[in-house]
Amino acid sequence: MSVNLFNYLNDGAGSQARAVVAFLSEYSGVEGSFRDGQYRANPKIARFENCREQGYVISMLDEACKEQINIVFAEHRNTDSIFIIKWLGTTLNSPTLADVPDDHPWCRNKYYNDGLFDYGDANGAAAHIMDMLEDFWRDYRIMQG
Repeated sequence: MSVNLFNYLNDGAGSQARAVVAFLSEYSGVEGSFRDGQYRANPKIARFENCREQGYVISMLDEACKEQINIVFAEHRNTDSIFIIKWLGTTLNSPTLADVPDDHPWCRNKYYNDGLFDYGDANGAAAHIMDMLEDFWRDYRIMQG
């Protein structure tokens, strides 16, 4: 059975954000968490909605389930670039816009980002997101001794 090409795999996120997900799926896991034949890190992904900025949020708990990194990525509504923002904060469900701390720079400046990639550079954005996950996992391990 065939389906309409232009609606295939469309969950409401922008095409650039969906492309980033495709590149992220090429990674096998957070390398720094690999021990005893398995990856300890378990990043989760959900949709993220901010008006015209329709993308995704990745959240991942540290190994002790005490701290959580949240990484949003989408196409910026004014520049068409792929932007990334991150924050720490534990949530019971998938993080939403309401979970971004009020004092986060992005809440005061729509151009703030923790990563900005040219239109079409989904692979670069995916690599940056993986670096952020690796850094979070490594930093957690260092803090735990």
